[in-house]
Amino acid sequence: MTSRGRALEARLSVGLIGDRELANRALKALAAAGMEGVRIGTAESRPRLGQGLDVLVVSGGSAPEQRISTVGRLCERGPGVAVVVILQSIGDGVARAMIAAGARGVVLRSQLDQTLAPTVRAARIGQITIPQPGRRQIFPPALSHRESTVLAMVSRGHTNAQIAESLFLAESTVKSHLRSVFAKLGVNSRHEAAAVARATVGKGRQDGAVAVG
Repeated sequence: MTSRGRALEARLSVGLIGDRELANRALKALAAAGMEGVRIGTAESRPRLGQGLDVLVVSGGSAPEQRISTVGRLCERGPGVAVVVILQSIGDGVARAMIAAGARGVVLRSQLDQTLAPTVRAARIGQITIPQPGRRQIFPPALSHRESTVLAMVSRGHTNAQIAESLFLAESTVKSHLRSVFAKLGVNSRHEAAAVARATVGKGRQDGAVAVG
């Protein structure tokens, strides 16, 4: 890296919030790449986001919806701050929901040491970065009209039996539609599919996961 490049990265302000162990590991990964970061607590995050923070790395959280909600709030609180999220896995559709909520980058915990710094750099200049296996979540096949209807009802908490009765379908047909939805979204359960749908609709998106083919 040139001296100019090192100077630019030295001015990059990176905050880390969430799980302490992951935050400390992230600090080491950034330091190895010649970047500095600072760990900030939840109570301090609001003022810090308004004081020149360029990138915020978020880790921790339990349920997918909790993490998605946290990312959404952080993005709204600091619209000029690029949010990067560390996830345990992306097989449950959460990665897509994180991007829909406003995150600019997703890093797998298992790949943190190698991918965090490049993801932070890309996020700072407005690029969206996601691990290769997650591409299908970002650009999934469009859902059919019936699949979109079933998914919308699932996200509202309806059971398969209730959906079947409302749409005048056999319950087995509803299950078939859900299997197709899961495959297209790259998720494994109705809870995960609903999380993707809610995050996408919440951002006013009409493409991708809730698009009608």
